[in-house]
Amino acid sequence: MGCPVGPCRVDPSARRLALTTCRSSRPTVACPPARRGASSTRHPPRGLVIDGFGLGHVPTAVRAVLIDLVAADVVVAVSTRVPHGGTWAVYGGLGGGTDLADLGVVGAGALSAAKTRLLLLACLASRDQTSARQLFLEGVAVLGRGADGPAR
Repeated sequence: MGCPVGPCRVDPSARRLALTTCRSSRPTVACPPARRGASSTRHPPRGLVIDGFGLGHVPTAVRAVLIDLVAADVVVAVSTRVPHGGTWAVYGGLGGGTDLADLGVVGAGALSAAKTRLLLLACLASRDQTSARQLFLEGVAVLGRGADGPAR
């Protein structure tokens, strides 16, 4: 059983997306109602921060959207909504940390979604996508205790 509000296509120009659980108890993508089914090619995003579950997992429906965004050269970073810990490529499976890393999604380490967004904005400010992604990885290594895991 799918989400009762129906499928949601993610508008690339949306400012914020939320991962929610609908009445079917399955994680789904929630986006502003006015944006559902809309698409925007006039101002494609340069970066996107996903506030994932646990170590940064995302539902399969979100994974499919991330594949398209990474293919379109969007810098996609995943943070976590848990109060302690971070996002590291530990678990496999569709939407897991290792799967997302293989797709080109960057883990934010121990940075919160708000901090991840600020770092990504700063990195994208005056750089091309490739340079911004590399600078973001360097920033996570310093500020987020490394993209590969917590300091031991």
